[in-house]
Amino acid sequence: KQWYQRRVRGPFMFRPSKDKREMKIVGLTKNHKIRPGDNFNFEIDTSQFSAGYPEVYLTDSENNPVINYTMAQVDEKRFKVSFRSTKVDIYNIVIKKENKFAPDSPYTLTAAVNITKVKISGTGTTDAVLLAGSPAEFEINTAEAGEYV
Repeated sequence: KQWYQRRVRGPFMFRPSKDKREMKIVGLTKNHKIRPGDNFNFEIDTSQFSAGYPEVYLTDSENNPVINYTMAQVDEKRFKVSFRSTKVDIYNIVIKKENKFAPDSPYTLTAAVNITKVKISGTGTTDAVLLAGSPAEFEINTAEAGEYV
């Protein structure tokens, strides 16, 4: 056993953690992006830990807890988390088990409308000259941009 000693206002002994267990997170990256209104799922693999559910903390940008998510047990050591964003926001996800955080935790989940996918068409959107007082019609199609719920 190797011990390390450091002096800061007295002797303190500490030993580096030998706990090499890690959870595997599938379907969620450190800075993940989704469209508002879409269902989002990711899996937590806790095969290196004892049985039992991991802890998942989901908060919005104002640090309010988000309660509209579910966690289902896929098998003894795998869990599926499902979430549907209800607004354009930046969510934080913290995952831990037995006081050990998942790699890259906390995760950031950004639910945003993709404005580059908004399509505008019609007579009022062309370079043609319109006479003052004449009607102009146009359509705004946001179907591919994401749903603002």
